[in-house]
Amino acid sequence: MDKLKAFILTLGVSGTTLAIYSYFILGNIPLTALGIGALVTSASLAQTPRESPYREAAIAALQAYAVNIARLMEELSARPPSTYLPEGILLVPLGGSAKPTLRPEPDRLIWKDTNGHFLVLSTPSYGVEKSSNLESSLEYVLVDTLGLCDGVRVVERDTLILVELEGVRSLGEPARFRQVLGSLQAHVAASVAAASLNSPVTVEGIESRGKSLILRLARGEGLA
Repeated sequence: MDKLKAFILTLGVSGTTLAIYSYFILGNIPLTALGIGALVTSASLAQTPRESPYREAAIAALQAYAVNIARLMEELSARPPSTYLPEGILLVPLGGSAKPTLRPEPDRLIWKDTNGHFLVLSTPSYGVEKSSNLESSLEYVLVDTLGLCDGVRVVERDTLILVELEGVRSLGEPARFRQVLGSLQAHVAASVAAASLNSPVTVEGIESRGKSLILRLARGEGLA
């Protein structure tokens, strides 16, 4: 159960209890009205559509983005692991699995590093800035804004970041996209993490557990 559903249920039960107790036991009309008001509010919230046409349009755009990126990665033999930079840049190894050591030049599609060649892509910023609370940043984007999952939990252990995404929505990403970048949720989460932490982030592993995804993100050092 997500936070909104829990809130609606709690508000409805509390309102019902207050109204009955106030009317039959206390004989207090103002408190009875307050309880009825809480019950009506919970009923209204329960009937309000949570999905926005703007959210669905954003998800459709992300799905189209995944298809186009997958085609490009297929043509260029892109491989994991990819590195997300805080300024909204994604570096994907081409023909190997090395990690970058240098910051790419602006407006370059393919960047030659001392460790090999990398595909340079831009990722949406999602309006996230450096923050001390990564979990809040991820929840704001993945749950509240895009509705890609129902909940987020984060555990940080030195440079390792474990992110659990609960109630993940299936989006049907192309096989190549999933092979290199994981799901769209993982892709967005890594981009948000890099911006929030103001540090390069690499997706080290993804594990599926029912309707949940467990992401292993590695926090790296800044590039030269």
